Amino acid sequence: MRPHQTVLAKERKRFNCWVCHRRFGKTVLCLELLVEAAITCRLNRGRYAYFAPQRSQAKDIAWLYLQQFTVDVPGVEINQADLMITLPHNGAQIRLYGADNYGLGRSRRGIYLDGVAIDEYADIAPVVWTQVLRPMLVDRQGWAIFIGTPRGKNHFYQLYQQARQRAGWSSALLRADHTGVIPQTELALLRAEAEEEGKLADYEQEFLCSWDTPMPGAVYADQLRKLDQDGRVGYYPYVPEYPVCTGWDIGPVHNAIWYWQQIGTQVRFIDYDEASGDLAKHIASVRAKPYLYDHSQVVPPLTRHAYEVHYGPHDLEDSPDYATPKTRIGVALAEGFRFTVLPRGTLEDRIEAMRRLLTRSVFHEKACEAGLNALRSYRYELDDIKQTYRTVPIHDWASHGADAAGTVAVGLLPPSAPLKPPVPEGSFEFWSRQLKRTRRGKQPETFVAGRT
Repeated sequence: MRPHQTVLAKERKRFNCWVCHRRFGKTVLCLELLVEAAITCRLNRGRYAYFAPQRSQAKDIAWLYLQQFTVDVPGVEINQADLMITLPHNGAQIRLYGADNYGLGRSRRGIYLDGVAIDEYADIAPVVWTQVLRPMLVDRQGWAIFIGTPRGKNHFYQLYQQARQRAGWSSALLRADHTGVIPQTELALLRAEAEEEGKLADYEQEFLCSWDTPMPGAVYADQLRKLDQDGRVGYYPYVPEYPVCTGWDIGPVHNAIWYWQQIGTQVRFIDYDEASGDLAKHIASVRAKPYLYDHSQVVPPLTRHAYEVHYGPHDLEDSPDYATPKTRIGVALAEGFRFTVLPRGTLEDRIEAMRRLLTRSVFHEKACEAGLNALRSYRYELDDIKQTYRTVPIHDWASHGADAAGTVAVGLLPPSAPLKPPVPEGSFEFWSRQLKRTRRGKQPETFVAGRT
């Protein structure tokens, strides 16, 4: 191991959050620790895992290393299909996973883990840890290591800040200009190239572990930076004198909801919720929220209301629910829950509407933490061939919260001008328009058989 890797390995605790620059060797370090733990495991059938944002990424980055580190173990079993190593003397297993399918918790709820390494955690949905991996470590008191480089102040940044203060956690932030892994001459060359190309922020993020640079390709980077600068993310609680509304993104399995209030021109996001499962259960959880308001100046104080409007996506009327053969709108109506279904629009229009909405929005930092992480992680994908960002954002865990916020933005757009009703065919006005078109040398709008 390199000197800084040795320090991390010796000082590690049960839970660890290590922020490391590019080419530090963090993946190799974690695989070495997994192999060491598996070989020395005295528990019955030890299980260890390495998680990357995608399974293909885990295979490309870690699989060859894992085979290399265990090839000299006599009788080792290598399962190429499952990306799994089994040690013969104690039956311990090390397996590689991708976190891109975070419905994986349903199929693997019965398994346990003795140790797990989570690579590039900034690109992985937070629920993979909270809902899937953390419960797997409970009964055998397994350990976990989070590694990666910064991607803006998202959930990885929050985890690092918490790790610095929590008991039983170790934390480290290792910059390339401090570790000596990359020669100073090479770092100077990288910095000069980045300045020349106008990408100094990318250099600082990847090699100096700066949290101030938004995630590359972030859709709302400028708006969220301004939001933080203006102090519009903080303590903005629910105001009982104003109605509460919701904006939804409803998928085949995953649902996301923003709770918001409009106070003058300000839109106050007071809560965020996401869940997997059928729509009826999620509707019940919305009703259980303590959001009620009254118009004490207009009606008696005892007259109270719950929720003003629920904005839903256009496909509510078409798509079947996950748990029933009914459509989603049918499930909602059966529960006595009425959506305002928004018209179908383009993705570009929804993004532009959300950018405008962010200029007059405030967020309750604690209650909306998961939703803000989604907005910060919603990004365009880089085209490796053209070296430009694609025009359609990546559809991953962050898109649910971002699409739900876009539903709010579209719902708050001013109504469009009504269309002029068509002129009845055969009326006096209809034939007058045809005559005018003919005199101008244009073809009539329609040709009606049997008429002149």
